[in-house]
Amino acid sequence: MGFLDFLLSILNVVCGGSSPPDEKPSGVQKPPRPHPPPQTQAPLPSGAWPTLPSQAQHPAGRHDYPPDRQQSQHDRTRYQDQNQSNQQNEHYTSLRANANHEGDEMAKCFQQSHEAYARREGALAKELSEKGKQHERTMEALNAEASAWIFRENNLVR
Repeated sequence: MGFLDFLLSILNVVCGGSSPPDEKPSGVQKPPRPHPPPQTQAPLPSGAWPTLPSQAQHPAGRHDYPPDRQQSQHDRTRYQDQNQSNQQNEHYTSLRANANHEGDEMAKCFQQSHEAYARREGALAKELSEKGKQHERTMEALNAEASAWIFRENNLVR
């Protein structure tokens, strides 16, 4: 056994690693693993979560914001109402509708392209595929514009 083999066997003993399956055991035994301690608490009912110390100390049971930073119910409702009103905006809905139309056209072109390819009409399949890709790019641009618009509107400081 060479010096490197000796060091590897010591490393395996210390780290608890195992030797590869094609090697013979080196005669060095691993120390026994300790058993986990027995449970001292009663198991929780099905679906229950343990109470964290921060939850037990906080009167509202919330620990994500300090009490002075928690949003009031009015603030949450105001933001939610504003988000919903923006989703009904004519500009936003027209952008999404146009994007959906482009997506339908894209799917139609790709389907026709597959059918043309199956009929061994390669030139037509290529043309329809390129047309479908153009519809895809337009759809993505419209969705990106709608997304940017609603993000900007929802996050305006009023």
